[in-house]
Amino acid sequence: MLVVTVIVGRKYAACVMCKNEEANVPLWLERTRDFDYRVVLDTGSTDATIDLFLNAQVDNITFLRKEFNPFKFDEVRNYVKQMVPHDTDWIFYPDMDEEYQAGWRQEMENILSLSPDATRILHKSIHYDHGVGDVGSESGSSIDSKIFKRGHYRWVKPIHEYPEYMSSNDEIIVTTERIVRHHYHVNRLEVEELCYHIARLAVEDDPTDSWCIWFALRDAYKRGNVDDTIFYGEMYLENTRPYTDFRSLAHMFIGQALKRKFGGPNIKARLSFLRSCAENPNNKRAWELYNDDDRKK
Repeated sequence: MLVVTVIVGRKYAACVMCKNEEANVPLWLERTRDFDYRVVLDTGSTDATIDLFLNAQVDNITFLRKEFNPFKFDEVRNYVKQMVPHDTDWIFYPDMDEEYQAGWRQEMENILSLSPDATRILHKSIHYDHGVGDVGSESGSSIDSKIFKRGHYRWVKPIHEYPEYMSSNDEIIVTTERIVRHHYHVNRLEVEELCYHIARLAVEDDPTDSWCIWFALRDAYKRGNVDDTIFYGEMYLENTRPYTDFRSLAHMFIGQALKRKFGGPNIKARLSFLRSCAENPNNKRAWELYNDDDRKK
């Protein structure tokens, strides 16, 4: 029989940044009730978010207010991280529309009893798009886990930020299917516009950063912005090596933008679709677009 030794006094903190999240505040407070500490940073709410947090009948919340200009997600998360009480052992980052399934705390204790030197936990994620389960890129084993040991990581990248290990000791990552993050996503124009703005500013700051260029390209494509799609697509291709990352999609996005720009099938679009297929022969959508153009030429 496995005997689990629980370290008495191990502390867990939940950190979040928010703006105009009045609909999610009561839910987030309920979902994070098992944490020892909760640190909330409001970055400029104009709805009832601030009042809801200030009037919450709980005694383990540190509520902060600070506006950032320019707004960069990594800087905001790192600011929140610094406000966590010093006796915190582990930090979770559940966004306002997320929760960790009941039982996460006992599973953390189980993991740490077997791997006491662990620095980060990878877990299962379930994504919901407007209330409907979505087996997409966020569902399954999550490599973008937001659970890690205090003092060992910092956030990097102004958009779609991720934790970077900064300790001199070895990084020890443990994967478990018994900790589950539920992400209840609802599209919000305000957030989408902010992310696009941040991505474009980040590219201006560093036009060689393929990470930020990709998100500027993706958001331009989603908005149907033809010229920006072509511009960021070509920039992404210039800054990445063939057969890596999202180059197949970049070619495909450029091809679709070129079709819109010239009012239908054209040789430049067809070449982009063909290059997309060459980068990734398994990109079925690229083949469909190429064959469709071939029939209409």
